[in-house]
Amino acid sequence: MRWGDIDFNGRFIKVERTYYKGRMGTTKNGRPRTVDMSRQLRAALLSLKQSRVVVGIDEDSQWVFTDTKGGLIDADNWRRRILNPALKQAGVRRIRIHDMRHTYATVRLSKGDNIIDVANQLRDNKNVVLDVYTHWMPGKKKDEVDALDDRKFWYSYEKESEA
Repeated sequence: MRWGDIDFNGRFIKVERTYYKGRMGTTKNGRPRTVDMSRQLRAALLSLKQSRVVVGIDEDSQWVFTDTKGGLIDADNWRRRILNPALKQAGVRRIRIHDMRHTYATVRLSKGDNIIDVANQLRDNKNVVLDVYTHWMPGKKKDEVDALDDRKFWYSYEKESEA
């Protein structure tokens, strides 16, 4: 991700490329997309940008996540030296980076967020998102089912049907 891919005012990130096994390429489907950025992520990225100058990382580097010289990160090295120790320290089992995508979707859906928005953020078909993720949330909306017992609901439904 390049600094130019981040819109700090609009709070979104444009995803246009992948970097895998030392090679730069297009996204999986070849189309760029935008993903929303939370306020906390915005603040963290702004802080990262400022801290790079403080620690002397090449401030002209266009890349957001770099090695100590401003170059691109080797993913295997990063996983071994940074991610796995951080997970261990946090008491979390080892996970793949892709597992974070699953966590994102599951957390958003379990909060009751809009399935269409979650699918758009993941750049997945809504049916795929429903098939893959919703089994983690059985029986979360019993109050919605209980609302079917409300006579006011049925009265208004009958009135709309007659019209």
